[in-house]
Amino acid sequence: MFRTAPSLTRRTKLTISQILRTGFLTSMPPMPKVVQHGAGGEVLGCASCHLGSGLGHPESANLAGVSAAYIMRQLADFKSGARMGEAMPDISKDLSDDDARQASQWFANLNQKLWQTVVEADRVR
Repeated sequence: MFRTAPSLTRRTKLTISQILRTGFLTSMPPMPKVVQHGAGGEVLGCASCHLGSGLGHPESANLAGVSAAYIMRQLADFKSGARMGEAMPDISKDLSDDDARQASQWFANLNQKLWQTVVEADRVR
């Protein structure tokens, strides 16, 4: 006779942090502080726009699986003014090199996923 484990029969509310700490859904290391909460000043938590999954909102980049070197280069370009954007130039000015490295490595280690699908149409209704 098949029996369900007692812990699976109860409904339990877990926070995202608790789920991540269990390793049940992912074997990733803990989310860096800068990704989750920011670093103070203009540095918001990366996940507030790019999400903890790295998939981002429609107006922010999908960083899941993008190489850490590429992300670091883009952050440096935002910081120097070589690349423009809505929020990233201000955020990157106060971002430390160590925080940039941690965030870049975090997003680079995430799995890429299809998040949005664009469908072309002959005619717009």
